Amino acid sequence: MKTQWKPLFAGLVVLATLLTGCSSVPAQTTGSQTPAVSASGGPLSFKDMGGRDTELAAPANLAFGASPPATVMIYTFGADKLAGWNTKVTEQVSRYVTPEAAALPVLGRANGKDGTFNAETLLGHGVNVILDAGEVSTEYAKIDDDLEQQSGIQVVQLSTEFQKLPESYRMMGRIFGDDARGEQLAGYTERINAELARGSAAITDEQRVSVYYATGDAGLSTAGGKNIHAQVIDVIGARNVYGTAEKASGRVDVNAEQLLTWDPDWIIAMPGKGGTDLASSDAFKPLRAVSQGNVLISPQAPLGLDGRPALGEPGDRRCLGGGDHLPGRLQLRPPEKEVREFYSLFYHHELTDSELNEILAGAGHRN
Repeated sequence: MKTQWKPLFAGLVVLATLLTGCSSVPAQTTGSQTPAVSASGGPLSFKDMGGRDTELAAPANLAFGASPPATVMIYTFGADKLAGWNTKVTEQVSRYVTPEAAALPVLGRANGKDGTFNAETLLGHGVNVILDAGEVSTEYAKIDDDLEQQSGIQVVQLSTEFQKLPESYRMMGRIFGDDARGEQLAGYTERINAELARGSAAITDEQRVSVYYATGDAGLSTAGGKNIHAQVIDVIGARNVYGTAEKASGRVDVNAEQLLTWDPDWIIAMPGKGGTDLASSDAFKPLRAVSQGNVLISPQAPLGLDGRPALGEPGDRRCLGGGDHLPGRLQLRPPEKEVREFYSLFYHHELTDSELNEILAGAGHRN
């Protein structure tokens, strides 16, 4: 990649990864539709994005996220719609979320191996809908049916597939009785989706860069194409060195020999739990991407892009790559303006100059 493109490339990494903050896996929708609600804000009857019949007595006031991706979607829609967090809010997160949101209680999580929520606690906090965001499939429909029966609270499935985010936000607009807010967020994501699609479509095979997605404490876990964690690599027209993933979610372990064989053009690294600087490790030092300074550390403030708050866990930040000509063809506004607008629109936070510089630097190069 030509040197003059590197700063813009880093800025686009920030923008694309922020946009997919709630992004997860390809959805297998089974007939979703826009919720129907009376003009007076009465009962809603609709099929969620998993095709499940859904009934709400009225637009929801407070929602619980079954897992972190849904919790982040609720917060981005409206900080006042979030009943509580899945895990403790750290100082890093509290810097960027509203003071009222930072003070919300920890309510646990309903999905995943560390499920810790209590249905009675949710009801006690006024929760009248549970949102589950991420993979939309028959398997997850069954999980959400069980959750609904266990909690006695309506569960609504939302897709976090890159191209399905606008539909998810519009559905949230109806769920919360605020179509204007849903359309505002949907319109923003549609614009970025379109610009990324135009840019990726213009890339030839010769211009396509190879990208290694590095996660885990030592960076030796990754995800292939079509996978929840590396979705953006596919969307923007880069080539995932691992190839195509066998599963829509989950990660796989690799070794130093495989890395050297792949020798990617770029590395997108998720911050490890131990804060390891991957570029200085024995496994990564021999790689061409490291010697050329093409290592991007995905920013984690305030919310990890798998939907987890930045709580010291490896986030599932998506990456943006795509050849020498991609930045010019994307025709995005300057990254600083895009990032400022994103934080204001989605995170309800006006960035200071120092915060903006910190975020952009976090997506910069590590030698």
